[in-house]
Amino acid sequence: WCEDLCTAAAPADTVKSAKYAPRNASSPSVFTDASARSLSTLTPSSFLSTHCPSSVQPTSSTDSFRPSFTNHTGKTALADALVSVAHSVVGGEERPSPSCTLLDLGLDSIGMTEFREHVRRMTGIDLPPSSMFDNPSLDALAGQLVGKREQEGMMEPIAPFSGHRDGATYPDSSGVSATDDGSKKRDPETDVHKVAKSFKFDVASLPAPQPPRKSRHVLVTDATSAVGRFVTVALLQTKERLTVHCLVQANSEDEGLRQVREACQEAGIWKDEYQSRLMIVPGHVTRRHLGLKPNHLAEYFFAELCERIDLVFHTGFINGQSFMQSYDRLRENTFAMKEIVRLCTTSKLKPLHFVSSLTLFPDYVLGHGKELREATTLDTKRLREVCPPEQFGLPWTNWSTEQVLKKARARGLPCTIYRVPSGMTSLMTGYVDEKDVGGALMMAMLEEGEMPPVVRAPLATPVDVIAAMMARLCLTENRSHWVYHLANPQLITNSDRERWFGDLGVPLKQVSMDHFLATIKKRGAASPLYPLMPLIQRFTSDWCPTHEPNDQLMISTAHLQEDLRRVEWPSAHDVFTSCVAFAGGRGRARVSPAALKRAMEVSRPLSVVLTRVDECDDE
Repeated sequence: WCEDLCTAAAPADTVKSAKYAPRNASSPSVFTDASARSLSTLTPSSFLSTHCPSSVQPTSSTDSFRPSFTNHTGKTALADALVSVAHSVVGGEERPSPSCTLLDLGLDSIGMTEFREHVRRMTGIDLPPSSMFDNPSLDALAGQLVGKREQEGMMEPIAPFSGHRDGATYPDSSGVSATDDGSKKRDPETDVHKVAKSFKFDVASLPAPQPPRKSRHVLVTDATSAVGRFVTVALLQTKERLTVHCLVQANSEDEGLRQVREACQEAGIWKDEYQSRLMIVPGHVTRRHLGLKPNHLAEYFFAELCERIDLVFHTGFINGQSFMQSYDRLRENTFAMKEIVRLCTTSKLKPLHFVSSLTLFPDYVLGHGKELREATTLDTKRLREVCPPEQFGLPWTNWSTEQVLKKARARGLPCTIYRVPSGMTSLMTGYVDEKDVGGALMMAMLEEGEMPPVVRAPLATPVDVIAAMMARLCLTENRSHWVYHLANPQLITNSDRERWFGDLGVPLKQVSMDHFLATIKKRGAASPLYPLMPLIQRFTSDWCPTHEPNDQLMISTAHLQEDLRRVEWPSAHDVFTSCVAFAGGRGRARVSPAALKRAMEVSRPLSVVLTRVDECDDE
């Protein structure tokens, strides 16, 4: 289960290898849940006897069944099979209706790949990647597939889907395959109770944690993520000269170091001098003993890590592509907290710092509403309405992790939660996280030379600035708070973008959102926004209203201001300019040489902001 789980993140290679196999040949499975996604083959005669009336069955064993678009029985049977496929891929208790459209199913990019592969195996027809954006219902799609088969004269029978979710296996805290306690309902609130119930630690029997200033060894659970790479560098840049241990999904230390180095180089923040204080820990955060290598010594190395580490940084999942994955796909991260908490409560207490996301608030997702305070109680009922866990799992995995930490803190574990916005960009280098909606939208506009009427985008909070803030807060003694909102309250409006693009001499054509999405669809996978189009389409009415709203969504940063004095946010204009310089410098934007030079000149002196962040606590 542990090894197969990783293949779900990148099934494309396996799908590619199976694509060119003969249509009747058996293909290797590209799915992680064999019992839920197994496919069976069926002979023409058995298929006919099951699904077709005798009046349309062939008269001899040598005749082949040719489904017709006018054959209502064949279309209905295929529609029912597509419903079963969708139910297996998406999960949940209820089967979707045949009238349900692909976008309403909540399929993410990985789920759509699985869905298309099932359809190919059943019908022999390759659905184009754009089929999701055409958004047919399952019933209409069945009719299109039957008609396509008739048009191409395909003679081989349709193989029915026989996968089922009953008795499927799901990850538990031990990192091995285990039935989900016989329960069909996999709910975030239930998972929180299961994880918290496993806590057995007693802080009274453990040595107290090191004072923050005396910490020397820090573990970062994902140093290659959009936030993790910046947190790693920020910790390395502190005056305490910390040694940063990076848990990386790799088979060796050399491979792990290469991944960390390449992630930092992509963002323009790598320095060779960092290598001397980087310790690579090959493993996997969702496995028992953190999946430390080699496997037969994992328990020993886990105990050694418990002795050495003074402080732990656990980064959540905050990019847009993770947002579109169902909670079923992300719930392993909730159960991963068992091992992380066990690490923090073995040998000695270790403060645990978790990087969460503001996307767990429905008002933040929609872009309007009341002020979000650090102590705001989440309305889970409204969150289910805005972001059903069957479609959008990211808010729920962050919410469930926060709830687990609250329960661990109640037992005495020192915990800190940092809620950061979506839209990761760097003030220093202009790096943009293109897996997030805000970053992908920015890059797509620059690439296409078009600007849709997106009213507001949260790109005013640079990730290198908030990483520096987290590095200072984790080493600050006697803090008054443990939950922080690290977000610049200023948002970039459509009017701001239009004015700033004009100041830089960057020509962008004003177009409607429908026109812009059609342009992205035509470009296809070459556009960073293409994988996120379902998300854009889902929230278009909220993100692109007909007029700019008067109300400004307020994000309270009171706790940050109290515990980290003299916090200054860079202007949104400076962040925006730095992003344009980054895109233009890499040939990703239609920026004139003069405009690029102007943007780079503006972005050069911005390093003073980070210096102020690093020195503010000393002052």
